[in-house]
Amino acid sequence: MIITLPTILSIIRLFAGFLILLGFLLLARPAADILAFVVFVSAAITDFIDGYIARKFNLVSELGKILDSIADKILVIMAWIIIITYYEFNSWIILPIGLIIFRELFISGLREYLASKSLSLQVTFIAKLKTTLQMVTISLTFFSGIIVDGSGSLTTFLLQPVAGSGTTLMEMACIVLIWLSAIQTIYSGWEYFKTALGLMGTKNDG
Repeated sequence: MIITLPTILSIIRLFAGFLILLGFLLLARPAADILAFVVFVSAAITDFIDGYIARKFNLVSELGKILDSIADKILVIMAWIIIITYYEFNSWIILPIGLIIFRELFISGLREYLASKSLSLQVTFIAKLKTTLQMVTISLTFFSGIIVDGSGSLTTFLLQPVAGSGTTLMEMACIVLIWLSAIQTIYSGWEYFKTALGLMGTKNDG
């Protein structure tokens, strides 16, 4: 079996989530935040690169598809779990992130079930938009942990409290993005679910 470059990139991304977790366990902040930001952004970039290379040079393989999907889920889910601790397990953060994780696991399970029936779900534009929004949101949230100890006019602006709350402008922006990510993620999951029902109905009719 030949291990292609896209597969190698997926394997690297597979361990990126664990590296971020280890960073928060072993390093003080903001060093852990810096590591998380650099590793996550790098991993997110490889996610787009490996897909492009695989399609461009006809290097798509079943192993690559499986590893790519698993790596994406591990990276994103670990990042979301860490972000929950950013907000001290605030219920307004646990809820959207919980919905995101539920959707990711549910659709992964649904894909496996459909595969056992020789059916498949094609990746949609909405799902790609969901992935991009999640990547941007997670990256900005890790970045927010870095600027807490920063200085300068931009940092001062981003860390000023929003009127009537103890939440900073940067934190509020991240919270809004987290909720938008949750809404987009659930919507794309619902679209996949409806498509899956149609596929199963067609197969049963046949």
